[in-house]
Amino acid sequence: MEDIAVTEMQDNYLVDIAREEVEFLRKICHRNALRPTKRHEPVEFYDESPFDCYERVLKYYDRNKLAEFIDKQVLAEVNANNAPETDPKIMANLPVDTVLARYKSEIISNLAIEANLSKNEARKMLNWNFKQFRRNFALLEGYVNLAANCLEKIGFKREKEEKYRSRLHDVSHIIYAAHVNIFVTDDKKLNPKAKAIYYSIDVPTQVMNKKEFIEYALNLKKSKQAALRP
Repeated sequence: MEDIAVTEMQDNYLVDIAREEVEFLRKICHRNALRPTKRHEPVEFYDESPFDCYERVLKYYDRNKLAEFIDKQVLAEVNANNAPETDPKIMANLPVDTVLARYKSEIISNLAIEANLSKNEARKMLNWNFKQFRRNFALLEGYVNLAANCLEKIGFKREKEEKYRSRLHDVSHIIYAAHVNIFVTDDKKLNPKAKAIYYSIDVPTQVMNKKEFIEYALNLKKSKQAALRP
């Protein structure tokens, strides 16, 4: 919804075109939504029209300006760092299942500071996985955002400075896709970043590109058909 709102609010797309995109989502998703109704509680499956969600995004769109400014600063700083140990050409080949392993304690420490947690609470969080994080949307959101920043900092699939807006939405996709079974994206940077973050806290979501998803869906269909045969 935020991606569509950008086209209407900043890219001067016609309102009718934006509404057509929301209507397309309505046909796919119907009234099935994921929504954090309270900051420190779990995300809920919510009965809501995509049009209602879109109107809410437009209403509070000004809040995005601060988030965009922060993301722009993050990318500006990491792209200004030319240290050999963060060379994207080298770091891009690190395995997604271990790339964040050595940085997890630092991410948790920073999250504890942001959330004003005690040292004891921070120590407990070091052993958390998705089962614990999903109980508190604010902490999950904070962890994913800091982990995404860490990936940029170390040069793993780093985005260019001017990509700050799309990168902000990518992080949102990672946060919400953690609550579903399959996250499909052909984005060559978003896909491995999502996998890396999910591996770091054992998120069970499967991250697939379009080709993998089609193959998965066809195999699932074959399996169901075989099960129905006498």
